[in-house]
Amino acid sequence: MGERSPGSLLLCFQFENDQALKAAEPHLLKWQKRLSAAMLKKGVILKDMRKHLTFTLKGPED
Repeated sequence: MGERSPGSLLLCFQFENDQALKAAEPHLLKWQKRLSAAMLKKGVILKDMRKHLTFTLKGPED
């Protein structure tokens, strides 16, 4: 069997509180670009980074 790529990708960076989230939001675009570049090096092209990387207060169970 050959390797299969995931049909979708969503990374959520969870912050402990609203203050930390607000402080990180100006850096979101930088992290989206870093993720895109890292994935491209692995041969994965992500068309719209806003759909693949978000900052949130919610945990995996929320």
